[in-house]
Amino acid sequence: GFDEGGIFWSEDLGSNDQDVERGIAERIPIKVIEKQLAEFIRTYHRDGSFIYRDLLVNNTNMGEYKIEVKLEDLRRYDTSLPDKIKSSPSEWLAAFENAATEVHKQTR
Repeated sequence: GFDEGGIFWSEDLGSNDQDVERGIAERIPIKVIEKQLAEFIRTYHRDGSFIYRDLLVNNTNMGEYKIEVKLEDLRRYDTSLPDKIKSSPSEWLAAFENAATEVHKQTR
């Protein structure tokens, strides 16, 4: 459908500090953010290991419903993500939780 594929948006060159303070959720639909984060969890790898997907599976198998994500890994995946998360952490935390839940459902 029309909502499949990559994540695209453009910054408003006329934005000001108030726009930044409102957070990322007002500029990018939450479902788009969740899709990007789910893709990160599912596909981010280093040295042949899918770090966060494997961690999610291992943790949930042990009854621990959490993963710790390193900002440096997010930066390697998409250089803009850590700054966006820092600008509106509550929106991004909820999006991460939904993304992890979705990846967990897909990996069972």
